[in-house]
Amino acid sequence: MKNRLGNGLKLVLWASFFFSSIPCFAQITGVAEARTLYPDASAVYLNKSQEYKIFVENTKLTGVCTMREQIFINKESGLSFQKESIPSNSFVVASDIKAFTFVPNNKKYEKKEVQKIDLNNDLGRNSFYDDQKSYDFVYPSVQPGAVLDLTYQLKYVEPRFMGTHYWLDFVPCLKNELVISVQKNITIAYKLFNCENKNIVFTKEEKKNETIYRWTFQSDGSGIYYDDAPNFRYYEPHLVFYVTNYMVDGKNVELLGKPMNLYKWYSDLQKNLNQTEDLKLKQITDSLVANTTSEAEKVNKIFYWVQDNISYVAFEDGLGGFIPRDAGLVCTRKFGDCKDMASIINEMLRFANVKSYLTWIGSRDIPYTYTDVPTPSVDNHMITSYLDKNGVWNFLDATGKHAPQDLYTSFIQGKQALIGVSADSFLIVTVPIKDASVSQTIDSITIDIKDNFVNGKGKAVLSGYDQLEYIYATEHLNVDEKEVFFKGYFAKGSNKVSFSDINQSPFDRTKPLTIHYKFSVPDYARKNQNELYINLNMDLGLGVEQVPASRKVPLNIKHKTKKIVVTILNVPPGYKPEFIPENKRYENDVAGFSSEYTFKNNQIILKNEIYFNILMLEVADFDKYNKVLSELIKSNKQAVSLIKQ
Repeated sequence: MKNRLGNGLKLVLWASFFFSSIPCFAQITGVAEARTLYPDASAVYLNKSQEYKIFVENTKLTGVCTMREQIFINKESGLSFQKESIPSNSFVVASDIKAFTFVPNNKKYEKKEVQKIDLNNDLGRNSFYDDQKSYDFVYPSVQPGAVLDLTYQLKYVEPRFMGTHYWLDFVPCLKNELVISVQKNITIAYKLFNCENKNIVFTKEEKKNETIYRWTFQSDGSGIYYDDAPNFRYYEPHLVFYVTNYMVDGKNVELLGKPMNLYKWYSDLQKNLNQTEDLKLKQITDSLVANTTSEAEKVNKIFYWVQDNISYVAFEDGLGGFIPRDAGLVCTRKFGDCKDMASIINEMLRFANVKSYLTWIGSRDIPYTYTDVPTPSVDNHMITSYLDKNGVWNFLDATGKHAPQDLYTSFIQGKQALIGVSADSFLIVTVPIKDASVSQTIDSITIDIKDNFVNGKGKAVLSGYDQLEYIYATEHLNVDEKEVFFKGYFAKGSNKVSFSDINQSPFDRTKPLTIHYKFSVPDYARKNQNELYINLNMDLGLGVEQVPASRKVPLNIKHKTKKIVVTILNVPPGYKPEFIPENKRYENDVAGFSSEYTFKNNQIILKNEIYFNILMLEVADFDKYNKVLSELIKSNKQAVSLIKQ
């Protein structure tokens, strides 16, 4: 394993810098236009461009991209742009960095060069080793009115990682251009996403030895970003391109363009995996499945052993970020990334005589499919798949700690899985989306009205992804922090609510999570002479709001879910029901709810159900979603009235 640079150790690159007693002045175009069009913006890109040159050199396909940008600092809030970081790794190498600040000086600009650029390790969160580095520097003399100018090159050592271009950013851009120049013996393909009705001008120029593709975008503002939105690639305009094939010495070389091209590369990368059996791992496997004849039971035992004994740690070390490590090494280390976990599950199942397959898949952050974009940009994850006796594909992802075997990680739902059947054959199978009934929170409370308080006891049962999310959110909290989280999750009546005797069942991944608790809410029931009023819709923990009409970006929902809240009111002695609200129901293909009241044995029982039947709420469905919530809000305002007998 390569040595990592210590946190304090840096390789400092000193750019050639010559001091002169005479300042260097320059003219900058576009500033007046930026101020006029975007007076409130913190900063404005005057121009951004990526210019690719793709060529064959010594029989090797190579890509070089020149990156250029000029950003005008319009306000104090734009000073954060003075810190710059340029990523670099073994696949895409950054070089030739030139950075300047143009400082306003009367009607001209004084040019000041960045003097020092640091090369640092960029160890990602949850990463044990990451070959990602960054060139970091600070622009000098940055102030409102200044212009930051940056140029650098990216060399694509692995051309399969070209290329994606985004038209929008966090701040507006006057002009954004993508240029791709390819030799005549090279063929590319490209696909535009979310570019309808965008001001993008495309030209294609044929020259003697090269073809030049050019897209010029006149921006109409900055990108739109929400915390509850899906990844911006689902809605922001961008382009993905790739080399499909090229000619070398009269021979056609296929690179990308079809899923088979991508799969052959992936398959070749892991062709030497697990060539030697690891005796220790085989003994562990044999002991796990001893006296087990059921294939399903063997799979469960192996899957849970990996879940419990192999810790997830990310690796990003060149091709090590793409090649799984041998199962024996993973077993010895007791940690690994997603590929390593797939490797050890696959090998242990082979020891147990269960046929399984390494599988590549993208998380839901990635909007592409293998059929649309057959490039490495389509996936970022690896699991193991096996076909059970009923012909159903099972997707084994041990990075999802605490999950039962049949509840794969929520972020691969609905995604295409590239299942490696053999060295030259594969299947593309779509991972099913779990029904809302799989992930439920059932909260049952019984309440009494005494003096000025509503006192209650409750039992909450969480299953599926609801259960996992609750466990993930609370497993590292202390007692006080857990109580605060619980109060927010199961909020009742008003912010005056207090909880006590919270008792959570021991963890068992094969059973729902059960929580018993007591609570008290002062000043909740209202008394008026002989009448008593109480709203049985006490649950405040749903946390959903209507989508504003101004929003033009989808809403991301982690998983389909259903929440059931049952409230049982013990009618106080000497009272009887005077008014019980009507039952309500409203639903569509996006979401739905129902409220059902019953009265028996001197108890008024309200059963509320609400479900969300989507993973992503598209803009076109906002009205449907809002209608459900509108009807729910009206229903939830209804109160029960009791009268003295």
